Amino acid sequence: MKVRMTTMNDIQAAINSKLQLFVGAEMCSAGRAVGLLWFLFTRNQDLPNQETSTSIQELKLHVQCAWRITQGNVILVASSDRFYPKGDPHQDIEGFDWTTPFVNRCDERIALLFSDKQYKDWKVSSARVDNVGGFELRFSKGRRLQIFPDDSLGEEYWRFIGDGTNQEHFVVTGNGILFE
Repeated sequence: MKVRMTTMNDIQAAINSKLQLFVGAEMCSAGRAVGLLWFLFTRNQDLPNQETSTSIQELKLHVQCAWRITQGNVILVASSDRFYPKGDPHQDIEGFDWTTPFVNRCDERIALLFSDKQYKDWKVSSARVDNVGGFELRFSKGRRLQIFPDDSLGEEYWRFIGDGTNQEHFVVTGNGILFE
């Protein structure tokens, strides 16, 4: 692991460059492993020197800071939803363990977003980076995925994997960008 960028201008430019790869891609699934949320995006990519062939490019995003998916002025699902049980979030369930897959509100709502026909069309229309390592991806129908670092530690906020050329991890931390 090596820090490559630590100045804010370089960090913002590098993040913006990576985010532009998402524009035109479709968010096709998401899931959770304890406190890490992962998103999978795909896009058709023309193969060089072949007129009619395309391949599917996968873009992966792993998030370990605060995040939310909104539509208009409604939060559809957010990172803190994992601390509440599925169904009635105010029920008191003895032995509730949010780390168990598919027992919390976050897992339930993510599953809904990718199974319910009303939430179809997750194509990224634009991307915007902020000045502290966070960003926003915009989709149709007023939907947004917002990633926002929410601590002052130097730990990992999020990482991007798979830009079509290699599987190097582009890791955004509180201390700059790392390449793994």
